[in-house]
Amino acid sequence: MNIAIQGVSLVFHGGADLQSLENIISLRSKVSEFEIKEEIFQSNPSLSKMRRAGKFAKLALMGAENCILDSGISPCGNESMGLIIATGLGAHVETFEYIDSLLDFGEKNPSPIKFTHSLHNCAATYISTKLKINGPCITIADFYHSFENALLTADTWLNLGVCKYVLLGALDECGSVLSYVFDNLANKGKEVFDCKKAGEGAVFFMLEKRNDSKYCFIENGSSIEKNNVNCFNLYISKTFSGNKEAETKEQKNTIVSSIFGENMINDAFAALISVLILEKERNFNFNGFNIIPDVKEVRIHNSYDKSNSKIRLFKSGE
Repeated sequence: MNIAIQGVSLVFHGGADLQSLENIISLRSKVSEFEIKEEIFQSNPSLSKMRRAGKFAKLALMGAENCILDSGISPCGNESMGLIIATGLGAHVETFEYIDSLLDFGEKNPSPIKFTHSLHNCAATYISTKLKINGPCITIADFYHSFENALLTADTWLNLGVCKYVLLGALDECGSVLSYVFDNLANKGKEVFDCKKAGEGAVFFMLEKRNDSKYCFIENGSSIEKNNVNCFNLYISKTFSGNKEAETKEQKNTIVSSIFGENMINDAFAALISVLILEKERNFNFNGFNIIPDVKEVRIHNSYDKSNSKIRLFKSGE
């Protein structure tokens, strides 16, 4: 797989732009709260009419719009654009709220609004409808492997000519139930990830098959075994294991969970950090990483993945 990244976007607790992320990394700001406040959504006029939509759908639409703007590629053009949403847990906040309405009002009177917004494909529906995306649309929910499978699907679509562009988004939200799970494990003496708190956010990539890229190229597969010259390894820590002893010191030093909290799509956030590293051609000295000047390649390793699969991002012209 060799795909050009033509646009990126980010929505997280720090804001909805890459500069906010770069500031946090460069200043080594310690993050203690990963909840996305409603004020971040108020900056987007498209979300003002989504009064009944939950945070999951708002994250999706805001991230998708920003990515399209960054790429300069219009979904209303002659070329087909596909849409892939990758999520670990989907719209679970709305799902639990729908279940609550069942318990409160019975099977005959549950909330229809909560039901429609609990569907995993709800976010993709908002995006394709609002932005008039005319290509194929799919939501992939495969826990820890959602982002990798979304990349493989995008690669298949582009290779087969199903569409010229693929807008790929990875997002997850955090609600009271997930927060309770984290707190409960912590109270039992288990260290859940590095930061002990669940995070939320969305990251989007505009993908295209071509030989030049606005940012860099991305490749997915366990067969990536090229030289380590100017290569920076970025590790994703084990997920929901509570077993820190199995991790190496380098794996513990991941910057991803320190910035975004912990969720099942942290490999997508790692890919965005990799884009930033390659754009600046240096890695950031965060959490004790060794400085590697003139970075040309970043490999993302998932320590919870027994297949030892990797995601590789590299500069154009390689």
